[in-house]
Amino acid sequence: MSLKNDLMSRGYVEIGTEGKCKYYVKAGEKYAVAIAVYKEIEYPLIVENTVFANIGYPSIWINKRTSKMLVPSIQVCKRKYISIHNHVLPVQGWEEVDHINHNRFFCVESNLRYCTKDANAKNRASAVRMKNSVRGYRFKLLLQSNVRHAIPELKKHGFSIMDTGTWFSVESPDFLSKVDCYLAYRDTARVLYKGTGFEDFVYDIENDFSETTDLLIHHYILGNITEVQMRRINLKYWRHKLG
Repeated sequence: MSLKNDLMSRGYVEIGTEGKCKYYVKAGEKYAVAIAVYKEIEYPLIVENTVFANIGYPSIWINKRTSKMLVPSIQVCKRKYISIHNHVLPVQGWEEVDHINHNRFFCVESNLRYCTKDANAKNRASAVRMKNSVRGYRFKLLLQSNVRHAIPELKKHGFSIMDTGTWFSVESPDFLSKVDCYLAYRDTARVLYKGTGFEDFVYDIENDFSETTDLLIHHYILGNITEVQMRRINLKYWRHKLG
């Protein structure tokens, strides 16, 4: 059964727009589903029902910002579009908006938070300085000296330390699995960044749903998997893809 038919069989009503985008809403439900079209491919999004009802369920357009990043936007006036996350959580001045679970099609306030540019950069897979080693994968962290207290404990767990006095670098032992290396990075970085304000922004592959919108729909819309199941399946997806 297609997603559209599945939603309508559950009491969701289709609402059309001036474009190809369609919404599927159900009275009393917090979330609605929008299906936008980009290059003839349909992309489902999860949106907050009341937020989009208040602006008349506008058509959603998908812009390609980089070779990999698709950004859903809405038109606010003639020739002016804004990203949905900037409508849900408006920014001012230096602020940026971080997508907590990395999925730009999960357009709800609970998945967004204000942050600095530096904090936003840490919640990305690219922030993990990972490299191949003879035995698998390892990561490296460059840190200021104010977290030097953690060095003895890191050495116990096989980490290599290079201390320059002002900065020091931490290099992990080898991991056979790339996913295990990401998970170890998360746990280590959270300890090292504790008290800096960055610990909540450390990249967590277990919470990276950038490629698994379907799991979010199954949990938040269809309700046929629990959050624990959703996270377990998501991590399994990354293990299958990355090893």
